[in-house]
Amino acid sequence: MVTMEQQAWREAVEHVGGSGLPWSHEAIASAAEAIGRYQIRTGEEGVVRAHFRDAYRAITAARRNEYAARVRALPSAPRPALEPSR
Repeated sequence: MVTMEQQAWREAVEHVGGSGLPWSHEAIASAAEAIGRYQIRTGEEGVVRAHFRDAYRAITAARRNEYAARVRALPSAPRPALEPSR
């Protein structure tokens, strides 16, 4: 079973490699920026991965606290189309 943190790490490594795709979540982009693209690319993987994990956890925990304290509104859920487009 792959955890959210593992998926986030994989995405960060792909972006550093030049995937060109948009980030799937701002927390992943923020954690990667905090660690640094060069460090992700060239640093010792186990150490850099642990730093990324800690940064990602801190960022997502801060977001959860903001939602819990109602400082930040929860994003609205996408609404399905009522009728198929033609």
